[in-house]
Amino acid sequence: MAVTTVDRRTLINDADALTGWTGPTVLVSSPRAEGTNCVGDEISPTAGLTEWYYTSSPALDLDGHLLYIQSYTNALQNGWKEATLTDSSHMLYMSDGTNHLGLCQAGNDRDVFKHSGGGQVQFQSLLIDLDYLSAKDANGEIHEFGGTVGAFVKTSVDRTGSAFHTESKALGGGQNCFIDIMRYDQTDALGNSTGSNSGIFIYGGGSGTEGNFDELIADDISISADNGYGIIREYTAGSYGCQGRLKFGTVNPISDAYFLDSNFVLTFENRDVNDDKYAIFVFGNAIDTNYFNLSNGTITSAGPGVTCDFSSSGTNTLIFDTVSFIGLRRRISFPTDTSTGTTHDILSCTFDDCDQIDPGTADFQGCTISNYDDGISTGNGAVLLDSDGATNWQDLVFNSRGSGHAIYITTPGTYTFNNFTYNNYGASETTGSAVYNNSGGAVTINVSGGDSPSYRNGTGSSTSIVNTQTVEVYVKDTGLNNIEGARVYINKQPADSDYGHSGNPYTSGAGNGIGTGSYTVSQAIEGDTPGSDGWIEARQGNTQQAYRYASWDGNTFTFNSEVTGTDNGTGTSTVIYETGIGSKDIEEGDTIRNTTDGQWAMVQSVSANSVTTTKLSGGASWAGDNYSVHTLAKTYVEGVDTAIVPLLNKDTNASGYVSLDYNYLGDKDIKIRIRKSTETVKYLPYETSGQITNNGFSLTALLTADTIIG
Repeated sequence: MAVTTVDRRTLINDADALTGWTGPTVLVSSPRAEGTNCVGDEISPTAGLTEWYYTSSPALDLDGHLLYIQSYTNALQNGWKEATLTDSSHMLYMSDGTNHLGLCQAGNDRDVFKHSGGGQVQFQSLLIDLDYLSAKDANGEIHEFGGTVGAFVKTSVDRTGSAFHTESKALGGGQNCFIDIMRYDQTDALGNSTGSNSGIFIYGGGSGTEGNFDELIADDISISADNGYGIIREYTAGSYGCQGRLKFGTVNPISDAYFLDSNFVLTFENRDVNDDKYAIFVFGNAIDTNYFNLSNGTITSAGPGVTCDFSSSGTNTLIFDTVSFIGLRRRISFPTDTSTGTTHDILSCTFDDCDQIDPGTADFQGCTISNYDDGISTGNGAVLLDSDGATNWQDLVFNSRGSGHAIYITTPGTYTFNNFTYNNYGASETTGSAVYNNSGGAVTINVSGGDSPSYRNGTGSSTSIVNTQTVEVYVKDTGLNNIEGARVYINKQPADSDYGHSGNPYTSGAGNGIGTGSYTVSQAIEGDTPGSDGWIEARQGNTQQAYRYASWDGNTFTFNSEVTGTDNGTGTSTVIYETGIGSKDIEEGDTIRNTTDGQWAMVQSVSANSVTTTKLSGGASWAGDNYSVHTLAKTYVEGVDTAIVPLLNKDTNASGYVSLDYNYLGDKDIKIRIRKSTETVKYLPYETSGQITNNGFSLTALLTADTIIG
């Protein structure tokens, strides 16, 4: 065999001698579960329910621990739990000296844990989690020989064994009931993952001679001394059952550890065990080579939760390839060790009905995470995103069960989500949002392919989603010639529930006074609003003023830097003359304010030494007056005046092309308007609708010349 297995549970008694036993009077070498002998005797059908036990001195502290007893009867049996409990056939027995309990286990209608082949197929490994006593009692599965379950002292257990009710005598004056090795597993401290008195350790093997599950079965079924674990068994080829803790690798330098298996199903069995006891660990150390590789398999639970702790440093190779983790309902953690020469891969795996996953720094790719179950640890998200980052995460699919979050963020920072998909998650700022930012700080999520997630912010947290998709428009005439200088205007459809369009404009916030270089709205600015080089159209009554902004944050648009100047004295009511004015940051559509007269106008065209505007709002002249661009031309009334922020409001270039880097948060229906008019050619206005998707948006618009006007 390639592997070495070591049972780290605490031995109560190996039943190789009769010393300390009450009930059995015969040492039996066959059958046996392990070692040299077991204890046995005959219990006749007329004896009724009979308890056999070993007395420990001092008494055992089994609080929070798992008790295992190898036990067997070849007599005819009743059911495992009869209406009259004393008629039940095969019980686990324990006592604190005052309260004597029989726990229903097996019978003619149920085996608990029994091998299907090998040297000790007759024995059953009876199991009780002492923390499960009250639940078992509530199910009516405990017989009180004396005292009560409620008074039972778990920290002072002095008798352990089995109780039998037989329906037939032993053959030929032999024995019909047997007990062999008894152990307990100190499983109360999940945090102490080294578990010096817990589970079985599996190590040994080498490259090309790796261990596998079949070798574990061979050791468990062996009747050699210290074997007969009663922890892992085979159902059918490649399908295994487990009722304990498996620990692969070594914490301290002992031996290299190589384990490799595929095409398997490992089921943690539905025993009298609470959710915090079953576990799989993979350990490493700085000296030995530790290699663990599972593929095309399933790790599942038939009932209790299962902790999977693969986070140990010093594990050279840890690979899970196309492995399904089903119904484990406990945390699953992977390494953060990035030492040279380490390979830690979680590839194309499925996690269904599991608690929080901590990928550490492993490659976490192509996985599907469904039905996150936070009922045990309330981890607040299916996958933990902490200081280890998400650099190695890719192509993930998250499926919500209708509550809970997909990703739980605990560290502020900027993260790239590379092709993540979210199904059935709630809207932002709900308990069903895809992302829960509970970092206490600012988080920026750059979306690279896939979906933009909804998000929820914890106290002191803020989240920005950046999912850049290209919105582009090509403008041509009917002869397919590019049209330069066509104004392309795009905004959301009026029926959209977002703010910032004609159907649902923003309302003015406080502080929007004349001369201010920003505009504040009363609502939070929509996350898909262009981050810079955009326009805001402020409306008051039947007038509208347009301003270009350089950035926005929260609910405030900050304009481009103010541009000021003075007409040379020859201006008119619609023209400003100033040498070099064309080199300043002024363009068609800007609102320009006459700071001398307090009036305003809109820029219509810009040339090298002059700017043409609409008539000033009060009818004044620009002659000799001062001007300002990129500051408010009016004072806007809070909660009354409104503003629209288009997604795009630009002219096409020489290639007839204009584009927008759009922050995609979900499919968005849009309205597109295009106009172009020159002294030589005028075009009919163009209008259409479209939708921005996670692939962006592209349109080729053909403008028709207006032959009547033109």
